[in-house]
This record gives sequence, structure tokens and C-alpha cells, in this order.
Amino acid sequence: MSLDDRALTFQLQAGNLDALGHLFDRHWAQVYRTALAVTHDPAAADDIAQEVFLRLHKHAARIDLTLPLLPWLYRVTVNLSCTWLKRQSRWLD
Repeated sequence: MSLDDRALTFQLQAGNLDALGHLFDRHWAQVYRTALAVTHDPAAADDIAQEVFLRLHKHAARIDLTLPLLPWLYRVTVNLSCTWLKRQSRWLD
């Protein structure tokens, strides 16, 4: 039986790291593609995707279980990608 994102997030909030693994397996490709679309850099997109899931683990207790998880993942991914772009532009100036 496959658990939905809400149940997995609830388990993650309870300290179950296997739930993080399931969420990672389920959403990594989409998070990576989003980061790649913004950065156009495969290595940066991979690093950003990893950071997104680290933040999911770190901030799991703050996630509202009444809301879907995917928009949260998307927003964190875009924010981290934009931050990466800003840092890159500083190096180019």
C-alpha cells in the first residue's frame, strides 16, 4: 500500500526517516527538472534538489498537513534556484 504525501509528511514529522526517502523517491525528478529549468545547470540542479529535501527534513514540523506538499517543494526549489542564479551573476560581474 502506497502512502500519500500527507501521511508520509506526518510520519516525517514524527521522526521517520524512511518517509523522507519515500518522498525523495516520489518527487526528486520533478524537483530536479524544476531546478534545471531555472538554472540550466545539471550540477546546480542536482545540488538544489538535494538541498530541497534537506530543508524538507529540517522544517518538516512547520509543514501544514492540510495543504498539499508539492507546492511547498516547488516554491523552495524555485527560491533556491533563483538564489543560485543571483550568486552566479555576482561572479560574472
